[in-house]
Amino acid sequence: MPMSDKEIFAKLIDLIQLDADAVGLYTKALEHIEDDPDVVADLESFRADHERHIEDLSQCVIDLGGEPPPVDRDLKGALLEVVTAVRSATGTKGALKAMRSNEKLTNKTYEKAAELEFPEAAAVIVAKNLLDERRHLTMIETHLDRMKEEPAEDQERRAAGEAGEQPPEGVAVEEEVVVIESEPEQPPSSSPPRT
Repeated sequence: MPMSDKEIFAKLIDLIQLDADAVGLYTKALEHIEDDPDVVADLESFRADHERHIEDLSQCVIDLGGEPPPVDRDLKGALLEVVTAVRSATGTKGALKAMRSNEKLTNKTYEKAAELEFPEAAAVIVAKNLLDERRHLTMIETHLDRMKEEPAEDQERRAAGEAGEQPPEGVAVEEEVVVIESEPEQPPSSSPPRT
């Protein structure tokens, strides 16, 4: 069943917001990558793709008679940015893992959007953007695989460049999960109360 104009605009605006959030996440991740020019080049290119997605989708909304939203991050984007910053604080590998998680979300969202009955011009843009998202995820996974296969001395050299960057106090970054630790409970005092 064809979507109403209101539904079309809502879905396109959701994609614009998704790409706006992605731009901020790539910017945050790039702040923590200095030791791998190939990763930097790819992430900068992916961020530029997301900026282009915003422009193309916004123009599509205008062409269809709607008004695109002002581009800014939303609450979900702010939360994702915090997680990305924490993961990225562990260096290049952590930043790539954060971006892999973010690109999985972006891919899933674009895949669902590609199944909708958009007008032809919008459908073409969504399909093109989905191809970009798949490429982003593939390249991020390729970089992570390369890091797993690097000789130990190369990993040590990379790690030496990242050694000074630690996550904030109270935050532990594990393999695939960010854990925000609460304040440790103080053990009860063993001395009797003063009278």
